[in-house]
Amino acid sequence: MLVFEPQVTDSARTAVTREIRAPSAREEAVLVARVTVATVVAVVLTSKGPAKETAAALLPHQVLVQDVSKPDQRTYRALREGLLEAERLRSEAGDWPDPEQLASLGIPPFAPDPIDRDAYTWTKTTRDLVTNYLGSPASNDRSELLVLVQEPFDPKAPAPSNDEVHRALNDGTPIHVSIWLRKKRGSVRLVENPPAEGFVQILSQPLRNP
Repeated sequence: MLVFEPQVTDSARTAVTREIRAPSAREEAVLVARVTVATVVAVVLTSKGPAKETAAALLPHQVLVQDVSKPDQRTYRALREGLLEAERLRSEAGDWPDPEQLASLGIPPFAPDPIDRDAYTWTKTTRDLVTNYLGSPASNDRSELLVLVQEPFDPKAPAPSNDEVHRALNDGTPIHVSIWLRKKRGSVRLVENPPAEGFVQILSQPLRNP
């Protein structure tokens, strides 16, 4: 894209360039992905499809986001957005970022939310190719939120079709990312089998191949 740039001093040009810097391709991809996530979730929350068909497509340990509480819906949407940034950092650094790093970058829901009074404390637990992000609320009336990340034993394994669970990092590594909730328990140990620990998976829509 051609942009007219007036003749100014080097220092002024530097200041202006930093302020109006065009987004890189990666940043544009993240922005597009954020808009897509927000659009999909918004459409699902407002849609009124056949309830019986939807229920039949869900497994016993799954629930649609519009069927959980409003606060949990907000946290779910924030997680979907924040995980895009976490995946980017994982692609760049080779490790999943700590909640403190995500919070310092202002990434929701790891960063403090002045609107949400029931603040969450986030912890990361990793073993081998499994990573957990567990959000524990200050209030017992709110749900615990779990992000379960599973990476393949073979990084070159073919990636499945992308949906809200089956994804791929920027380097092409396929990953499995799911979001779960349960009543607050306070346990921070690694979770590899969420249903066995009382968690229910939150989905925007039923998966084709759960």
